[in-house]
Amino acid sequence: MAIDYAVFEQAKDYALHITDNNSERVASASKYRQMYELDSPIQSNIEGVGAHVKFVADPSPRVRTQGAKLLLTATEMMFSIPHEDNAAEADMIDNLEEAAKTIWWRSGLANGAPLEEDMVLSALLFDEVHVQVNKTADMLKHFEEGVEAQKKINKDYEPAPAIKERIERLSKSTPYLCEVVNVEAGYPEWDALGLRRYFSKRTVTRGYLLDMYGLACDDPHEEVVLCDLWDLEWRHIWIEEQEDEPIVQEKHGLPFIPIVCYLVEGSRNIWRDPDKQRQPFLYTMQKAGLWDLNTIWLSSMATNVKTFGLIANFIYQGDGSPRYESTGVMAVHSVGPDESLAPMEMPINGKAVQDMYGLTDELTTQATIYPQSLGAPGGSGDPYSKTALLHQAGRLPLVTIQRQVANCAAEAMWLALRWMRHEPEQYAARGKTQAVEIDAGQIPEFLVVEAALEIDLPQDQLQMMNVAGQSRQLMGDAWTIENVVNEAQPKQVIMQRTAEEVFQFNKQMYFQRMQQQAQMEIQQAQMQQQMMAQQAQMEMQGGPPMSPEEEAALAQAEGGAPMMPEPDRPPVPGVMG
Repeated sequence: MAIDYAVFEQAKDYALHITDNNSERVASASKYRQMYELDSPIQSNIEGVGAHVKFVADPSPRVRTQGAKLLLTATEMMFSIPHEDNAAEADMIDNLEEAAKTIWWRSGLANGAPLEEDMVLSALLFDEVHVQVNKTADMLKHFEEGVEAQKKINKDYEPAPAIKERIERLSKSTPYLCEVVNVEAGYPEWDALGLRRYFSKRTVTRGYLLDMYGLACDDPHEEVVLCDLWDLEWRHIWIEEQEDEPIVQEKHGLPFIPIVCYLVEGSRNIWRDPDKQRQPFLYTMQKAGLWDLNTIWLSSMATNVKTFGLIANFIYQGDGSPRYESTGVMAVHSVGPDESLAPMEMPINGKAVQDMYGLTDELTTQATIYPQSLGAPGGSGDPYSKTALLHQAGRLPLVTIQRQVANCAAEAMWLALRWMRHEPEQYAARGKTQAVEIDAGQIPEFLVVEAALEIDLPQDQLQMMNVAGQSRQLMGDAWTIENVVNEAQPKQVIMQRTAEEVFQFNKQMYFQRMQQQAQMEIQQAQMQQQMMAQQAQMEMQGGPPMSPEEEAALAQAEGGAPMMPEPDRPPVPGVMG
């Protein structure tokens, strides 16, 4: 398709406008990144006081953010499609749930880590999560179109076969690929109906452009800025350093933009300024200056310990001077009769500094999360009930993050399934053990997808199983498995449990038969020994031979055919007998 340069110029103008409008938001996001990376902006000021100063950055922003992330990602993301909200049959629903789980798992493999880990970290640091849904067939198409465009310039151009093979293999494994976008590089624009434009600019290498779009390059390590703009009609991709012509310009033909953008704690309706709309996990700590204060107090105490605590200081009283002698093993100070030498007792860190650090550290706890919620032990005198309450209620600051990250993942999967329905064909996603076949023509028009990111610790799982045992009697197996155990596919769980019960029953019956057979063999052996003993005794006593009935009983005890007397046979004609 010929390039519409007028539309392309409008796209570039909008990109400049949206980036300028979000400059303060991006600057604030970099501050929260610095806090997580412990890159303090006051380090140079503290170290500039003198060489004796010991700088110590307060680690609480990273420790508490990382602890919250570990708590939120303790379990995998679970997807479910409620049956009561969809008109499709139950088997089709189970198939779609398995497809969503497989697409998410495949996306995590391509990402190098489960997507929920990046999503949770983005929500904690920036109060925002962006997930882009890519159709792998389109990725292959863009690569092939880029190669064809390069061949028009150089007919001998041919990228390495492995580059194309990677995309082809990915497209055979999953029809869609979800990608978490760094919100510092993403610029969404909403209206009353949702997302209407999305622009991103990311620093990539020329090698990345070769792999994704088949563009030839001299230096694969050279960095460039890749711009990508979606609206409700067009998609433009171009390089900022070469903005005279786009890499991709196409009418995508979708009734939506395949990108999901969620705010977590902030609000688009209450605040107009994009910077104020985001209020991350560390917002209070950063705006109140608590991190800088904690860093100052820690640096002050560390400097005092370094200056005074590591050097022996003494007080000498007298007119002369103490005499010092070292024997190699110990040091001896000699003083006169009117002289004295004693260690100098001085508080290394003043009470005021310690009190201020305790105050700001407590404020930091109130502004973020209680350490006990992340597994830290309580006080030595704290009762178990208080510790358990802190473990449970202390997670309340994470509830909104947990819910919004799950909603973002659910909408991303909803977009992928809606995309399938918009372009109906046979899709296949290959999971860990089996392939999932999807007939896109059967996907319901009004589809509801739910996702759950549970905060589960061992004690929570024990409590959940106790509740499930009671709920099973009242609500049944399927409802309990889906709503209490939070298993997305209760039908499969019930089938698997039934198969295990059948296996255990068959195994028990098999062992019972083996035991009965062994007992019968023991009894037969005992009977055989008794019969043989009786026969031997009778022969020794010269008694009458065994009757046919006794011989038959003996043969049966030995496991063979009964010994019956052979009847007289009439002579066969023509045979000499």
